[in-house]
Amino acid sequence: MTVLEQLRAQLDQANATYELIHHGTPIRSAEDGERVLGVQRGDTTPTLVVVVGGQVTAAILPGDRRLDARKTGQALGGGRATLVAAAVVETAIGVGPGAVPLVSGLPTVMDASLFERPWLYGGAGDESWTLKIAPQELQRVTGALVADICRE
Repeated sequence: MTVLEQLRAQLDQANATYELIHHGTPIRSAEDGERVLGVQRGDTTPTLVVVVGGQVTAAILPGDRRLDARKTGQALGGGRATLVAAAVVETAIGVGPGAVPLVSGLPTVMDASLFERPWLYGGAGDESWTLKIAPQELQRVTGALVADICRE
């Protein structure tokens, strides 16, 4: 089963309201998402894979902001967060860093500012697909911690 198929199954099992958008053109950055999907850069939501205190975690933030390693680490109860190597991401999730799905199966932290937006557009496990989901629904499905994890 592909990561995209696993995502669809997880969302359906959770009775989530969502849309999977097939756009054919790979999206590898917030800028690509803005151009291909026709949404604001801040509505795109990259999922970064970080480690804090030995715990690998998915960090979801707006595409127009940058992760604050100190704030993220504090939110997760440890020191500074560090991005994990691409090989670790592939081993943990089954896809490279550019295709990490918003619902990854990892413990998750979401930036609090995401809840100011009606819809989030993020990874679906395949660069040619995007998951559209409300932030409240994403938090419910992932059980994500909500915290201020972005730079000012």
